[in-house]
Amino acid sequence: MKINKSKAINDAVISTARMEGIEEVKREVALRLLKMNFPIEKIVEATELDSETIKKIESEHK
Repeated sequence: MKINKSKAINDAVISTARMEGIEEVKREVALRLLKMNFPIEKIVEATELDSETIKKIESEHK
């Protein structure tokens, strides 16, 4: 079976971009929830980000 290297690279780049986009959206949602005074534990549950990341987001936007 012949592998199209160009397509494989393109697919990998697109997949990485999607994941980075998803992470950015999670961070934006976390920031909004922080501004609404949601507990960090609930933000972890809602965004699937770890508490250290949420605390970092919080400290960056004080």
